[in-house]
Amino acid sequence: MKKNRSSKEAQKIKKPRFDAALTQNEVYDIESAYNKTWGVKRRTMFLALTLSSQELLEKFDEAKEDREAMLAMMEFVAEYKKHLENYLELSTTAFARLAATGVYHLQHKAGTKAGI
Repeated sequence: MKKNRSSKEAQKIKKPRFDAALTQNEVYDIESAYNKTWGVKRRTMFLALTLSSQELLEKFDEAKEDREAMLAMMEFVAEYKKHLENYLELSTTAFARLAATGVYHLQHKAGTKAGI
């Protein structure tokens, strides 16, 4: 027959365990290359946001060169969007790591005060 755990034991949060996801050098390399890699695509996104529908219609008329430019800009913005989605995933992981650590510390501190 299994022992029943006390409700306090059952609620005890396990100590988080995970390895580092990046080294400091990897972060430095990512940050160093960021503007070179994403600067034009980020600025293209902002350009599209600064123009009204009328301005976009005028800028990209029926001329072949204009259509090609618009398609290139759309590709840049799509690539930047995908990049941001990947960064959202990274930031979600970073938040989860911090939350797990914080909850563990809060519970451990509360348990120490309560004599658990």
